[in-house]
Amino acid sequence: MEIQKEKRPGEYSEVYCDASKIKELKWKAKFTNLEDSLPLAWNWHRTHPNGYATTDEIANGKYNL
Repeated sequence: MEIQKEKRPGEYSEVYCDASKIKELKWKAKFTNLEDSLPLAWNWHRTHPNGYATTDEIANGKYNL
């Protein structure tokens, strides 16, 4: 895996998360290690270039992709 050393234009400088709802929703993270989860997220993004949008939704103009 290649590591990006310099920040690219448009990237966040910092990211914060409020996880207070997790206990209320009784949700538990399957992956808690960033190094383990990022390759999985990248693979999903690479294999789903339109996200969750279906081909029909894109063709009918529901999403401007």
